[in-house]
Amino acid sequence: MASSRPTDFRPALSDARLRVVAEALLDVFFDTELEMATPLDDGYTRGCATFGRPRNALIHLCTNGQHEWLKLTNAAMDVTFEIGGVPCRFFADDPLQPRKRGFFRRNACDQLFADSLGEPALFRFIVAKPATPDEDVEVFFIGYDEGDNEVFRWQHSRSAPVISSVDVDVPAEVALEPAKVRPRIQALPDKAAGDEATQD
Repeated sequence: MASSRPTDFRPALSDARLRVVAEALLDVFFDTELEMATPLDDGYTRGCATFGRPRNALIHLCTNGQHEWLKLTNAAMDVTFEIGGVPCRFFADDPLQPRKRGFFRRNACDQLFADSLGEPALFRFIVAKPATPDEDVEVFFIGYDEGDNEVFRWQHSRSAPVISSVDVDVPAEVALEPAKVRPRIQALPDKAAGDEATQD
């Protein structure tokens, strides 16, 4: 299961398409966090905004005509959209242990049945909020089978991959010369008094 990808089950769920949705969710999250960091905001105001804004962003993304593979099928509070015919919903939750009421509940637009056992029938985007300010916000796209068991997990964040050594050897230090710095534009000489006057 660890090596399974969304496209192994549904070719419409390409990385490029999933990134479009994930980036829209991340954009809204970052904007909301920045804008709602005032003394007048609390858990309630932030909680409403971090649900309502992504919901509205997804509705706009589905209806702005930029992506023919994206279709809005339910604009209610349990907003549902299709990626290439595959119904999806979103939640702000813990991807390891979803706790939101209705996470596994289906609505009339979210009815997809697996062709065989072990195949995904339920598709969820999950925005995982960081536990500390140093952690990154991540978006997960997870497929669940008919028994609500995870079949695949796709993950997206904006952090760059970190390259680290897998052995104990530390590379030798290399001495570098000081950087050579010079102005990009040569300084212009000062104008003498009266030079700026126009002459006939």
